[in-house]
Amino acid sequence: KKELQPDGNWSLSVPDEQRVEALQLLDQKRLIRTHEQNGSESRSMISSREEQRFQYERNLAQEIERTLMRLDPVLDARVHLNLIPLDPIFGQPVSKNTGSASVMLVVAHSDGIEINQIEKLVAGASGIPSAQVSVLISSSQPIREESENALVASESSHTERRNAVSSISKSEFKFATVVLACGVVGFGIFMLTRSRKDKGGAVGKVALQFES
Repeated sequence: KKELQPDGNWSLSVPDEQRVEALQLLDQKRLIRTHEQNGSESRSMISSREEQRFQYERNLAQEIERTLMRLDPVLDARVHLNLIPLDPIFGQPVSKNTGSASVMLVVAHSDGIEINQIEKLVAGASGIPSAQVSVLISSSQPIREESENALVASESSHTERRNAVSSISKSEFKFATVVLACGVVGFGIFMLTRSRKDKGGAVGKVALQFES
């Protein structure tokens, strides 16, 4: 149940017996955000050039993360940038390093997510060539759970096939037994009928000989 709090925020209430399941679902869907401390904060009054560069990279990466989080299937996004080193005065590259970027997306489903579009978005925002952007997409469902479900389904299917084969074998055995029994009975009736006919013919011949 969703409830509006006096401070304008929303809260969710669930029965006690569903509390653990609700927390697991919120964690799986990445709905609980933890406050991350920014490790780039400087303790000195004057930041060094490297600290300023690192701060700029991290701020830009966070902006790209927020942009990626606006995509519907994206549950979580992490971006790491290694920008092109520039001369602080002339603003020109000071080395042949073209920079690089790494992106990890946790998605509910992969529909509508195209890696080349993600690469272009990051490249356009950071100035890093698209070829130097690496994108990793991960599903929100745990792999272990998927493997266990697949294993259970496989074992269930194997058991069903084995039971079906066993049932067919038993049915075929019963059918063969019935056919064999019918054959034996039919053969017995045939032999009995033939024996009676032979005896009847022999008695008739004896009677004819006696009359003559």
